[in-house]
Amino acid sequence: MEHKDLKEMLSKMSDDHNTLLTKALTLAGKPGSNMRRAIWLWNEDVCAEALGENELEGEIPKCNGKQLLMEEVKFEKGDDQKKVDTMVKRVIQMFMEDQAQAEIPYVPPESAKGRAVWMWNQDQVKEFLGEVEIEVDIASGMLGL
Repeated sequence: MEHKDLKEMLSKMSDDHNTLLTKALTLAGKPGSNMRRAIWLWNEDVCAEALGENELEGEIPKCNGKQLLMEEVKFEKGDDQKKVDTMVKRVIQMFMEDQAQAEIPYVPPESAKGRAVWMWNQDQVKEFLGEVEIEVDIASGMLGL
């Protein structure tokens, strides 16, 4: 759902429902313009499609994205879990890259903003790179990346 669609929906809701939804959205963060790789939002159909692309040896379990991230999904074959873990890491990286280039990036809840690398400024990037002992000259980029 696009942000503008969400605003329109909110405008049509009663005050009580609007208040509850606003609280829920505050806890979840503010959606960006490119959220297709936000695994926690994936429904069963999207998960089935993504898992199907990974050449799993066993049956594809019914699950949603939140269950994948929380490691609540059981796979028949041990190697399938490794394949899915690799896929999840790859999708998470692509999500962060999407957000760094998004017209409107996802804004996570306050408690998670420090982990949102696409929101880091140059000083935060330099600090992190120094902690992992990587020297890079940062000249420009969206939000310091």
